[in-house]
Amino acid sequence: MVSPLTTLLTVLLVALGRLCVAGRLWGKAREYLERSLAISETAASWEALGDCHSGEGSHALAEHCYRNALRLARNEASE
Repeated sequence: MVSPLTTLLTVLLVALGRLCVAGRLWGKAREYLERSLAISETAASWEALGDCHSGEGSHALAEHCYRNALRLARNEASE
């Protein structure tokens, strides 16, 4: 079971990552989002990382992230 503190940290890291994506700070966004994924995989973190990769022009990586987001949303294992 995931602790409330872990959940909060994951949500905050995803929020920071999304803010960095909005500001086109790709490297910082990737750092926050990868840290979030290392703590706990969520569909939101994979989706945001996909947005980051897409913004950087790394479409194959973005597609991989979006697929993982969809898998987690369906309660399947990520790759």
